[in-house]
Amino acid sequence: MTVKACKIIAVVNGKGGVGKSTSSINIALDLKKKGYNVALFDGEKNGTTISLRERGDIDVYPAYDRLISQTLQAHKNSYDFLVVDTAGVNASTSSNGENLQEIINSKIIATADLVIVPLVPSPVDIRKTITFLDGLEPFIDASRGHLKTLIVLNRFRSNEKLSAEVKAYLEENYTNHPYHRFDNTLIRQSTTVEQADGLYQSVNEYAPGSLVASDFKRLTNTIISLLEA
Repeated sequence: MTVKACKIIAVVNGKGGVGKSTSSINIALDLKKKGYNVALFDGEKNGTTISLRERGDIDVYPAYDRLISQTLQAHKNSYDFLVVDTAGVNASTSSNGENLQEIINSKIIATADLVIVPLVPSPVDIRKTITFLDGLEPFIDASRGHLKTLIVLNRFRSNEKLSAEVKAYLEENYTNHPYHRFDNTLIRQSTTVEQADGLYQSVNEYAPGSLVASDFKRLTNTIISLLEA
């Protein structure tokens, strides 16, 4: 364990249904399994991540609050990592309207050290994710390059043409992108993920020898490496 200062990881995409909550939970629990002190925040109104409190062995906090930036800063001295799940809405550096969820997402991104952007292999998802990634660039500029972005391809099927095409597109366009990174960070499609979710477990707790568990392990190691840099 070599991360010296608390890091905030935000799991965000303006598109819903791409696996943000599942990613948040698995990242948080895998970091905890490695011995880090981790807290999980649910930034969505009526979000489901808060239900992980039932485990009783990881701190989970509601984060649907206009004061979320102050809340996260107040917890930084108590943890190694703060993992923040968010709703599927867009964000903007100038978000000052009446949509509280957009305001919250914007504040979470502005406070984060790393933004995880999950997507699934579909034409609609890739188009909306590209637009969302473009919208993150003002946040990166405002952070003077401190904010990092990691793209995660969820529900990947190795024998499916569309999955292969989306993976190839991400490799071509985001392997050496100046803002956003895709480091072969993919999570295979597997019923194991849903089964683990239903038991409030990570995939590495539920089926540690599975291929999808190795995907999450690699993702967690990539996150740690990025935040150590």
